[in-house]
Amino acid sequence: MLAVSSTFYIISSFAGGWLSDHAGQRWVTLTGLILRGIGILIYPYGVLNAGWILPAAILTGLGNGIYIPAAKAGIATLAELKERRTVFSLRGIAANIGTTLGPLLGGYLFARSIFWLFTVSTVLYVGLGIVHALLLPAKIKTDTSATEIMRKAAAPRMYVVFKDSRYLMYTVISILIWLLYAQLTFSVPLRITYLHMGSAAIGWIWALSSILIIAFQAGLTKRAAGHSPLRLLAWGTLLFAVGFGTISLSRGFWSLLASVLLITVGEMLVMPTIDSTVALFATEHTAGLYYGVASVAFGIGDALGNYLGGWVMNTVNQGMPAGFPWLLYSGLGILITLCILAFDKSRLFHDMNELTPA
Repeated sequence: MLAVSSTFYIISSFAGGWLSDHAGQRWVTLTGLILRGIGILIYPYGVLNAGWILPAAILTGLGNGIYIPAAKAGIATLAELKERRTVFSLRGIAANIGTTLGPLLGGYLFARSIFWLFTVSTVLYVGLGIVHALLLPAKIKTDTSATEIMRKAAAPRMYVVFKDSRYLMYTVISILIWLLYAQLTFSVPLRITYLHMGSAAIGWIWALSSILIIAFQAGLTKRAAGHSPLRLLAWGTLLFAVGFGTISLSRGFWSLLASVLLITVGEMLVMPTIDSTVALFATEHTAGLYYGVASVAFGIGDALGNYLGGWVMNTVNQGMPAGFPWLLYSGLGILITLCILAFDKSRLFHDMNELTPA
């Protein structure tokens, strides 16, 4: 069912971005949230009848795919150029607050009833949809004086993004970064199992990682202002590589935590940058379309990363050296870093620095 949801997420992401450029972010985000809410409401009925699980997975995938590119396009177009990376970093802080508090609320509701859990989740999604409908303007416009340096007179056509060779190269970079980042969900539990640590260790590691983001994301983003987006992505990916590599050397909770926090600092560089940079390629009429492709890139990278992670886990179980998974991820991270730096030096991206917020 996760594969079904992911497939419909990828399929609907491009459509959601395109629709947001034509119908406005307000109604597209509202539609996405309501679809996801309905899908979540249906899920518990799968306990009584497994036939309900498929439509629930389809609706949640569609809702996510429609909502995310429209929401990111809204953020990019509402924020000024120099503020975009900061605004996306604040979005990351809010997401980590949610992922920290969400399981606490979910655990409390699940203890009462599985139907309570999914019903309250649905109410929250519908409530968020109403907030979006009330607060967002029907059609968001943006000042394109800066982005026109990158793209001039782009027609609001669906095929425009596929003619943008620079953005397609950036999309390949994004897929590789998401593929590598997906390994975090495999590598840490695998190492915890190898070190025979209790199940509580993973909870503490994720919680402390979220706290680091909440506490320091805004400050790090401010210090990173003025640096080339591709250079920041390279630094973040290199931290991924170092973090994964040192996981193979961890011998206990604290050393493993240190490795994960290295990856988390890389995440703090990568996440706001990879989102805010998309807007540098788009015009006021194509922001949703470009963010739709970015969401597809995330879906593809995540799916390939999950496949790679599963393959690595099976290979390890067949007698490969204990440090093989993390050294593989580290080597992959170094290769991706070198690719990003090559793009950064390329004449094709030489004017990217002109659009970098100071």
